[in-house]
Amino acid sequence: MNKKNGEIKVNNPDISKLPLTGYYQTLPNATRKVIVAPKDEFLDEIAKVTGRTRDTVRTWCLGQTTPPPHVREKIAKHFKTTPEVLFPEV
Repeated sequence: MNKKNGEIKVNNPDISKLPLTGYYQTLPNATRKVIVAPKDEFLDEIAKVTGRTRDTVRTWCLGQTTPPPHVREKIAKHFKTTPEVLFPEV
């Protein structure tokens, strides 16, 4: 934790080279209730980009379902990569 501004420094892998499920699994869990969990921030970011709910995005990140092709394109464009990298099994 950075004592000056209270932020946690997290070394995240580059999402442009990992599948969405792999990247989500690398994010750490929250260690305190006052801090927003990195996984929650990630879900919120994708939900905002796609216009879907966090619960829907969570199912994509856990590999339970996959988004439609046009939504995969939006996510890939947001992270400056290709849908094939983020969703390799589709």
